[in-house]
Amino acid sequence: QVRSFAFKALVRIRERVVLRAINNEAKLKKAGISKYNKRWRSWAQNRVRQYRNATPTVLTSDTGLMDGEYLSACVQKAAALRKHDVELWKGYANRTLEIGDDLTETQLGYILWGCGKSQYLDERFYRSLLPVIKNKIESMHSHGLMSVMWMMRRMQLQDREVCQRVIGAVLANPDAIRPIDYIKII
Repeated sequence: QVRSFAFKALVRIRERVVLRAINNEAKLKKAGISKYNKRWRSWAQNRVRQYRNATPTVLTSDTGLMDGEYLSACVQKAAALRKHDVELWKGYANRTLEIGDDLTETQLGYILWGCGKSQYLDERFYRSLLPVIKNKIESMHSHGLMSVMWMMRRMQLQDREVCQRVIGAVLANPDAIRPIDYIKII
């Protein structure tokens, strides 16, 4: 005879195992809610971005020494961790403008995604970066094209030429655009 939170009765062996598991999960759930004050299993619901720059970084490194790869990793990490330090973002923006022509399309995509995610509001930075973006749109991959359009929408920037070039790149090679990026581009 097994006592359960649901009812008291004679229970078969298989049902006993199921009821024991239910009881144990209920205890864990109660302990988890009271200990961490979170929804049960909320730790398992964190989303993982497919395009994540896994380069180990220190966000407060000297921006003058950063190359394109390290800079894009720092910008992506700072945005993902929701760092809103204005001086940090000014340093990243100035370094991006200094080495803008040397950035690859992927690095530029990470930087644009990070700036859009953090909502770094400096119109001078974006207007100065637009010529670099225009030169690299045709060779950008799906993530980079999405980052351009997504950043422009979040920053409320309007540039007809950039939009036309992105749409032209998407229409030129529609099979290379991931569906999730295509939705954000539109």
